[in-house]
Amino acid sequence: MNLVSITVGGALIGMLSPFIASMSVQPVIAQKRAANFSAAEAVAVSYSAKNELLEELTDVPTGCSVILLEERAYTISCFQGTGKFRMNASRSFRLLSPLPPSDDGNNGHGNDIDGIDESNPGNSRVYCPYYDPLGEFKENKHCIPV
Repeated sequence: MNLVSITVGGALIGMLSPFIASMSVQPVIAQKRAANFSAAEAVAVSYSAKNELLEELTDVPTGCSVILLEERAYTISCFQGTGKFRMNASRSFRLLSPLPPSDDGNNGHGNDIDGIDESNPGNSRVYCPYYDPLGEFKENKHCIPV
């Protein structure tokens, strides 16, 4: 009986050894992939955050590419690692829009930057804020009551 148990046990261990060895290296592979992803993501996030406050794109970091999505909206994709450890991280961002022309004053068209038509003070396109619903404060005197 013991000889049969030893033979069956040995056969099972021999069959399962490759799977056990494969399972034992999976955490190391996952750790390397996670490290590469975090490095790629850090570059993508920092580049997108840096460019959101600018009107023009800065130089693209090594290992990254920038794609134009639509007017002033971009996606940056960064890669880190090689082979099965190569990881990709992408972030989208929009460049700062150029400032519109300055307030053109009392022209009667109601298209001023501040939203107030100085030629007709009651013709406002701005609703009163929640803390001044009737427009009683001086800075809100031309707002639409809510």
